[in-house]
Amino acid sequence: MLIALEREGTFSVHHTRTNKNQCGNRGMTVLHYRVKVEGRPEDLNSNGYLLDNNTIPNYFARKYRNIPNFLSCEQIARTAVGDLCAQVNREGGHCRRLCVSIQAIPGSWITADSSLGGERLAIVA
Repeated sequence: MLIALEREGTFSVHHTRTNKNQCGNRGMTVLHYRVKVEGRPEDLNSNGYLLDNNTIPNYFARKYRNIPNFLSCEQIARTAVGDLCAQVNREGGHCRRLCVSIQAIPGSWITADSSLGGERLAIVA
């Protein structure tokens, strides 16, 4: 059996010095995200979940509200996979698969997907 936490929402990117590598169209500052964390029942933390559901929107809000350079969607997705997997571990759970998708242009998603064939993921950098 697999258990999955899925969350989607939006976040804003503000106060950048440059948008040379910006995800999406120039001047756009609101991006959409989709996150899926998968584990097995034995991977739940002592509170009975993989990750506190509020951790995900809080992560994107804090991480991107004030960054020096606007990143590409690929960089945002890849970084989020590593950061959120590390947070699952810090909260006492374990993830077997973690996917993060970023959308800056309607109809176009960039996805980073990390899994080890059902094994627990180590902290991904």
